[in-house]
Amino acid sequence: MRKNSGKAQGKAAPNKKKPINVWDYNKAVKEILPVAKQWKKTTLELLEKLYTARAYLLIHGKAELLSSWSCFCVEIGLEQKAVDGWLRKYTPNELSNAGKKERL
Repeated sequence: MRKNSGKAQGKAAPNKKKPINVWDYNKAVKEILPVAKQWKKTTLELLEKLYTARAYLLIHGKAELLSSWSCFCVEIGLEQKAVDGWLRKYTPNELSNAGKKERL
């Protein structure tokens, strides 16, 4: 005897996505370009703030009875390993040879 899996027989699962049959390259570029530009700007702003927070907490955190860098990452909802990886690829403005923020 077969167990009923709870799905109606003969019907597709309601959350399955339909295959993409039509896609317009120019329309996609037009829609995605402003989002990508904003994402780049936001990414640099985030990296700058994270860099500053980590630098301050590593130097002053214990002396001023502040939370640790790892606790800070938890409080902002990001994995410390991931953030540390992002920051390894980021050179802040004051340390860059070009004199501007860089994302590698």
